[in-house]
Amino acid sequence: MNCQYKHEHSLEQRRFESERIRRRYPDRIPVIVQPSQSSSSSSSLLSTSLFRSFSSSSSSSSSLCNEVILSRLENEKFLVPSELSFGQFAYNIRRRLRLRSEQALFFYIGSDGKQPILSSTIAVLYHENKDIDGFLYVFYADEKVFG
Repeated sequence: MNCQYKHEHSLEQRRFESERIRRRYPDRIPVIVQPSQSSSSSSSLLSTSLFRSFSSSSSSSSSLCNEVILSRLENEKFLVPSELSFGQFAYNIRRRLRLRSEQALFFYIGSDGKQPILSSTIAVLYHENKDIDGFLYVFYADEKVFG
C-alpha cells in the first residue's frame, strides 16, 4: 500500500524516530494511521457520504451531491499501549473520525494490506507486521478493497 508518511520522510528519519520512541516508551508501539489510497474516494462510492471533510475549504465542493472525502486524522502518529487490542484501537480511530455506528470502516495493516484480527494485541500485530523503519502502518478505508 502506498503511504504518504513514507514519501514525506526518509528511511533514516523514520528509523531514527521509531528507535527514539521505542527507547523512550518501551511499553508503547509507534503506529502511523492513514487513509488507504485505494479506497472508494476514487471509485464508485463517490456519491455516498461516509466521510465528511472537517475543513472549511470544502465549501467549493459542497455543491457536489454528497461527495466522499476521506478525512485525515488530525494526528496520524500514535503511541499505542502494547497490551491494547486492535478492536479497542479501531474504536478510538472511528471515534476520532466521528463516524456513526452504521458507517463501515475497514482496516489494513502493513504494505501487504492484511486485515487484522480485532482481538489481537497491538504488540502481536507490531511484531508480525512492523515495517523496516520500525513503525506499524495501519490504513483505513470506507469499503473492503482487498478481498
